[in-house]
Amino acid sequence: MPYLEGGLLPAERTIFFETHLPVLTGGAPIIGMRKGDWKLIMWPSQAALFDMARDPGERVNLAREREPIVEMIGQELLSYLDIQPMTTVQIEPDEAQVEKLRALGYIR
Repeated sequence: MPYLEGGLLPAERTIFFETHLPVLTGGAPIIGMRKGDWKLIMWPSQAALFDMARDPGERVNLAREREPIVEMIGQELLSYLDIQPMTTVQIEPDEAQVEKLRALGYIR
């Protein structure tokens, strides 16, 4: 872990991410990938693409304007998921867990 030991991170790296938090409220998992300056976030029916070098606050969704980039990164992301498939675990939180999630604003 060179970065933790004071070294530099590679300039070009690919990062995959996912969250299952929406599943708690009846939604679907969200997946994404950061590749170079691009960050792609995918839901089952839509995608968001951000140019992190120009828009680090992720305010301008470029998915419609840059469809070839969405397709290229999306295919790589889906290929990764073929190797590392997402798993969804259905849980029934107890009342104490529900109250903690409510207090944090995750559920109403």
